[in-house]
Amino acid sequence: RNMAGRIEVVGTLVRKSYGKGSYTEFEYSFGGKSFREKSAASSIYDDRTVLGEKYVLRLDPEHPSQYTIVLSKPVFTSDERVDSTLARITSVWENKSFTVKSRGVSFEYVVDGIEFSRDQAIALDDVYFKGISVGQCYIVTYWKENPQRAVFYSDSPPGNCK
Repeated sequence: RNMAGRIEVVGTLVRKSYGKGSYTEFEYSFGGKSFREKSAASSIYDDRTVLGEKYVLRLDPEHPSQYTIVLSKPVFTSDERVDSTLARITSVWENKSFTVKSRGVSFEYVVDGIEFSRDQAIALDDVYFKGISVGQCYIVTYWKENPQRAVFYSDSPPGNCK
């Protein structure tokens, strides 16, 4: 099916498993029903991913238990307590293979004296991507409950690193 018939909902990562038989499990609601569904091995990056993270999920309204994680769209909901800080870009990556095209950034930031690092996919149509380079600092928003969960916004202007 093409993506045109799909709808977007916000899903919460509630479980993840790596290695043989790896999967992620998300909870989300659609059409007045709640779902808790596993997805085969996904590109939820590594152990720096935090349970409770939220991503946009694309699903077919005729088969709402099947979804695609939109890794370039991590989100916070309005009821979550968040704050912002500067993060330094440590890597800019792009995979141009024929089967999977992806790109993103790796960044590090400090909250209450503790250093964190993250990877985040960037949408292929993101107009700001070409201007991002290693060493630049951007504002990231992090979850106060667990600052390891953070979202990089490519449209925030790069700032001076402290």
